[in-house]
Amino acid sequence: MEENHLWVLLARHFSGEISDAESDELQNFLARHPDKQYLADILDSYFHSPSGIKEQEAEGNSRFEERFQSIIDRGELNKDLTESAVTIRPKTFVLAKLWRVAAVISSIILISWLTYYFFHQKEPPKKIISGKSNEIFSRSGVRTRITLPDGTQLR
Repeated sequence: MEENHLWVLLARHFSGEISDAESDELQNFLARHPDKQYLADILDSYFHSPSGIKEQEAEGNSRFEERFQSIIDRGELNKDLTESAVTIRPKTFVLAKLWRVAAVISSIILISWLTYYFFHQKEPPKKIISGKSNEIFSRSGVRTRITLPDGTQLR
């Protein structure tokens, strides 16, 4: 509960709405709790910027007000938009449309070629893996004598 009350007092202090009694209460609380004093110092540094920054902000605001006043003086702010409306004709041929059409056509061609390549491919010829062989044919009834490479003889 005390923590919530501290935040309320700090908020009133930084907004400038704190009463004398609340200010005394805040100072007493911060004197009893040095860790909260550190927190209050950090928050104070955020809420109270150096004077140089305030001057820069004031200078920026004055430049903004001068620019805004010049716009009002020239009458640019209150111009009727219907008087200066420009009719824009739609372009019949846009390069973006051409690129989209080219992308669709090239996608169709690519998909067709890939389909043909993968599904209509000829099977590679099968290689017969075997050693050298000799076949000898002879007519029926003919006697033949053959010597094999290992030296055996067949009849």
